[in-house]
Amino acid sequence: MPPYQSVSKEPLISILMATYNGAAFLEEQLQSFRAQTYRAWELIVSDDGSTDGTRDIVHRFAETVPNRVIFRDGPRKGYAANFMSLVLGPEAWGEYFAFSDQDDVWLPDKIEAAMAQITRLPAEVPALYGARTIIAGAGLERLAVSPPLRREATFSNALAQNVAGGNTMVFNSALMEVLRKGGHTRIVSQDWWLYLVVTAVDGRFIFDPTPRLLYRQHGANLIGTNSGLQNKLIRIRKVLGGRYHEWLNINLSALKDLEGITEANARALSHLSRARQTAFPLNVLHLLRSGVRRQTFLGNVALFAACALKRI
Repeated sequence: MPPYQSVSKEPLISILMATYNGAAFLEEQLQSFRAQTYRAWELIVSDDGSTDGTRDIVHRFAETVPNRVIFRDGPRKGYAANFMSLVLGPEAWGEYFAFSDQDDVWLPDKIEAAMAQITRLPAEVPALYGARTIIAGAGLERLAVSPPLRREATFSNALAQNVAGGNTMVFNSALMEVLRKGGHTRIVSQDWWLYLVVTAVDGRFIFDPTPRLLYRQHGANLIGTNSGLQNKLIRIRKVLGGRYHEWLNINLSALKDLEGITEANARALSHLSRARQTAFPLNVLHLLRSGVRRQTFLGNVALFAACALKRI
């Protein structure tokens, strides 16, 4: 580790933020870092070629906090590749890591709550923390709360969907090591990939039912909330359509290079692959045997219908 003195004796957490033309809301997010009750953090910002005041806002913020702040150029290949470049890059010095979007606002105990739970686990066990969020409007008016976890967090569930927003995620060095060995930047999303990886290697996934940030919804969101009937129906249409098939192609291709997948999870992966390759009704039988399930009844109806129609 480079000769950097943390502002606290607590374990250092590296905040990994991907930005692109975020000047409209970035300042509020940065100030929510300053307000954190957990003080031992550093900020690594990877910017994908912003043409607004994003760079200046970060630099001004860096001059006002004792914490280490790094601003670097991103790969300009989309938000997921930008986040994964932070995972695979050398800049972060922390023992723990947190993803951050550019337009949310963290509640003051966001880091402290995550660290209180994830640090209870053995350091050698890959671990990932996620939480619910408060859905907010562009002006941070509180609109709703994201869904709770309804089914157990397993690899079979992760093969079907992601269950926690990347903007809530905190993970440890053991999981970071697994991610870096995998070395992938071509993924559907960084949060889904982390959920897949930690469950694939039989690590620990912690889901906090208490919301820990304001998840701002506005016209420029790259990924929106999945709460509400309309958004659920949109996602079901994606399951039944070709988009979901493309996502599974990407994830399954990336998983081929992942080390440490358990025998039981490898069997689930094998049955899912067969479900995608065979015709009805054998494909549905393989999906049943895989154990792959979504969190809701309606989601599972859509999943099995898509399988029967060879759309997964």
